[in-house]
Amino acid sequence: MESNGSLIHGRIFGANLRGAGQRTRLIVLRHGEVNVERAPGLYGQFDAPLSERGVEQSHAAAEKLRGMELAAVASSDLQRARYLADLIAQERGLTVHERACFRERNFGEWQGLTWEQIEERWPHELTEYQKNPLAPIIPGGETYDQVSSRTLRGLDEFLIAHRGQTVVLAAHMGTIRVIAANALGLDLRNTFSIFNDNCTMTVIDYYDNGRAALRTLGG
Repeated sequence: MESNGSLIHGRIFGANLRGAGQRTRLIVLRHGEVNVERAPGLYGQFDAPLSERGVEQSHAAAEKLRGMELAAVASSDLQRARYLADLIAQERGLTVHERACFRERNFGEWQGLTWEQIEERWPHELTEYQKNPLAPIIPGGETYDQVSSRTLRGLDEFLIAHRGQTVVLAAHMGTIRVIAANALGLDLRNTFSIFNDNCTMTVIDYYDNGRAALRTLGG
């Protein structure tokens, strides 16, 4: 969403934050570990449930934020992220802003398959994907440009609605990569060098003049 009020688009860079204006803080958390017996392989937008460890991780992550003043909590509409968002929101009497735009990447016909199964059925496409994950070669799947577009559009709307405040988003590896890359001004192909373990935290400050400061990545 290109607009004069955007906190995401029109990113600018500089040596310091002097004159950057009002700060809006985003805390992004990746969901907990998924139950791989019920969601084997590449689960993407499959609504995979958490494992017992994933539930424990979610409670531990929510506990880290205990006592922190938050204006709003948003989440992907997939249960593995929504569970964490609910824990954070309930403590504060907040309603979770559930948005499909924050989902993981849609891997189309590859979803739910192991890499071995994908290689067996689509050997050429997998080879090309490994060379260039941005290439539009996943049958029925999203491109990373599409993931980036929907994620950043939704995030911009969420941040503008809570300008000057601190907000939380529970999301996925793919969407967190896009958000961090945007803050750093990285090309999308560089996002695959960004990794977030389950229930780790990324903190980004956005300023009114278009600056962004990545405070914590996967901490």
